[in-house]
Amino acid sequence: ARLGVAPEVLAREHADAAAVARGEQTADRVVRTALEAPLTPPLAAVEIVPALFHTQGGLRVDEHARLLDPAGRPVAGVYASGGAAVGMSGHGAAGYLAGNGLLPALGLAVLAADHLAGVRPAPALQEVHP
Repeated sequence: ARLGVAPEVLAREHADAAAVARGEQTADRVVRTALEAPLTPPLAAVEIVPALFHTQGGLRVDEHARLLDPAGRPVAGVYASGGAAVGMSGHGAAGYLAGNGLLPALGLAVLAADHLAGVRPAPALQEVHP
């Protein structure tokens, strides 16, 4: 009732999934074809709301990962990283590059940490020949 779902709808979903798990039918209404075992009480329902897991755009940051205001000035003490910060993803699924959430999370976090610590980034590694 708290989720606004009629109990008979949840009961029907539970029965449908259990029938697939027991091998009594090949698929349920959402085409699940394999379930390890029927669910057993006590059961709980959770409302799930679909959404993108990151902004596909994000907050503008500078080279130190500091948040920029609309005029392009750093906001004192505020940094952004990961999916919250502007990234390289394009529109829709075709514009997403695998790892695109982790790359800015790590890279911008390092830049922010270096800036907060007052450390200059390490120079690029060079191949050493003995």
